[in-house]
Amino acid sequence: MGFMLRVRLASFFAGAAAAGAAGGYFLYKDYKLAHDSVALQKDGHLATMKYGKNTGIIHHA
Repeated sequence: MGFMLRVRLASFFAGAAAAGAAGGYFLYKDYKLAHDSVALQKDGHLATMKYGKNTGIIHHA
């Protein structure tokens, strides 16, 4: 009986560790995607402000 309890607990914790690792990887990918998206928007906004995309006028920053 004690052996089965140890096997079940080991299986539970192995599954919990795998689920935690998969969840952490998913959250990391989501974070990187959001970070890169904001960085691209910021860079595009700064380029528009600096070079006057619609007006053709160059603004000195």
